[in-house]
Amino acid sequence: HYSVTIVDDGYADLVISLVVAIDYVEMMEAASSS
Repeated sequence: HYSVTIVDDGYADLVISLVVAIDYVEMMEAASSS
């Protein structure tokens, strides 16, 4: 789904959290619009 190469583990965790949050919001918007 996403392939990201990150050096800093802490930054990787932040990016993963952000991606998950965006996916969740998009899923909720798709569910509410249908």
